[in-house]
Amino acid sequence: MTPWTNLFATNRLATKGMNLNYISPVIIDGEKVVKILEEDVARDNEKWASSIVVYVFSKICAAKDHSA
Repeated sequence: MTPWTNLFATNRLATKGMNLNYISPVIIDGEKVVKILEEDVARDNEKWASSIVVYVFSKICAAKDHSA
């Protein structure tokens, strides 16, 4: 059986993902203002419409022997 971690073996390759571009915000009256284009939001909504986002956390506590 193939380990589940193999599903992510190539996810760090630049050819498998998208480019990340930084666009500096505009400063108006001392406030940072970012312009979000409607077509960018629409494209991202399509991409995430059928996605499931899961956040799992756990705290494992070792049992202490109080008999001593």
